[in-house]
Amino acid sequence: MANTQIPRVLLAMQPEFTEELRPVIEENGIVVTATTADTTNIVMLAKATQAQVVLLSSYLFYAPDASEQERIIEVLMSQLRQEHIRTILFCPDREMLINFLNRGYLDFVYLESGEVDVSDILSMIYRPRTLDKAREAVGLGPQEGAVEEHIVRITPRAHIPRRFYEEEEEEVEPLVISFFSPNPGVGVSTLSHATAYEMARRGLRTCLVEWDIFNPTCAISTGLSHSQRNLQNWLEKNSNKEQYTTVKDYIINSKIWEQEIEKDKKGFLPVIRELPENLFILAATEHMDLFALDKIELKPNMPHFVISDLIGNMGFDAVVLDVPSQLLFPVTGTSLKLSSKVFLVTNGNLPNCMHIKRRRSRLEKDLGAERISLVYNSHVEHEGAISAIERVTGLKVAHTVDYDEYSLVNSHNFEIMSNMSFTKGIKSICDALGVVDETEEEKSGWGFSLFKKKEKQAISSEKKVKKTEKKEEAKGLQAFLGVSR
Repeated sequence: MANTQIPRVLLAMQPEFTEELRPVIEENGIVVTATTADTTNIVMLAKATQAQVVLLSSYLFYAPDASEQERIIEVLMSQLRQEHIRTILFCPDREMLINFLNRGYLDFVYLESGEVDVSDILSMIYRPRTLDKAREAVGLGPQEGAVEEHIVRITPRAHIPRRFYEEEEEEVEPLVISFFSPNPGVGVSTLSHATAYEMARRGLRTCLVEWDIFNPTCAISTGLSHSQRNLQNWLEKNSNKEQYTTVKDYIINSKIWEQEIEKDKKGFLPVIRELPENLFILAATEHMDLFALDKIELKPNMPHFVISDLIGNMGFDAVVLDVPSQLLFPVTGTSLKLSSKVFLVTNGNLPNCMHIKRRRSRLEKDLGAERISLVYNSHVEHEGAISAIERVTGLKVAHTVDYDEYSLVNSHNFEIMSNMSFTKGIKSICDALGVVDETEEEKSGWGFSLFKKKEKQAISSEKKVKKTEKKEEAKGLQAFLGVSR
């Protein structure tokens, strides 16, 4: 029976290959999710766009010799295989292809001449190639190539309808989301911090990454400021390196902060203890010397490394990116492309709406319209406000976060969320992401201070005592009247 599912393909090849192949592939009803010539973001981009097959060109990989190039390509294909994503490798090196064939990678295009068989490519996109077909593709005879008999074929789930795997335990896909606006000061940081807080409260191991090193707010607003564990120290050690070091020693949560507490900050302890232990941050702090920023270099491939490190090596369930407003900022474009969901923030003002309108087509082209959600922050009930925003931006308002009149006071009290209408908007964002709220906390009373928690517990205990007393009184009255129930 033919597979009726429409394949989703990522083209990871040089522009001239992409220009020739993309129209042919799309004409045959196959969805091209994205194109890239950057080898550092292929795995994350394939996952973010839900690609099932990656068409990969060996020409993208530069190495001093063929064996090193082969090693680099195999590492990438192995990472994609672990994510159940198939690879079709385009390569002119017959010996390399035979080596891959011996290791079970059977889907490839041998670029022996300047021509390729398009029907063969389309066939591999829909269905993995057989061993015999793979041998034939590189001209192997019965005695040639010494293909081992113990080849293990991994048939990825990507091209098979999900219903065949319903009996297996559903794996939770890590979330990578970003908050962005073309203008500063519209609430991007506020919303990203609050969303990360709520996701952590709901049980996800969450890391909030704040890329804006010029105007850092996260470490200050949460209280998780640390002189050693911060983004600027990681950047100082890695700016001039080709291979980056793990961010493990530069992230911080409430537990680490309490263990490594600095003497002059003991007064913050009650505030820090209110934060979910699942919430980690990687951010610049007030310790940063702004006059030494010329020694720090942000690079476009840093978001890919950090996200891979957090999810792949440290097991985080979610990464929330607070993205700088400048599109030309080195990490902005990469952060947005690596996100499975991008929340575009507006405060409703005309200049901001106009800036979003001007950048909308570029963002939709690079990311895909389905990955963008417009959030109206500081929403105030006013007839026609939402329709005006939608008319100017050309986007539907997906979420509204109400104006919090107590935000100034709350920020000085280190309360990330307290206004219930504001909280409702943040919860709607998490609900839309599919993050289930399984906590047993009272739905209407989180985000308050430690004193308020104790106060509520005392009130709750008092209510239970009064309820018991009323029951005893009722029993006594029923006994006196001779009434039984």
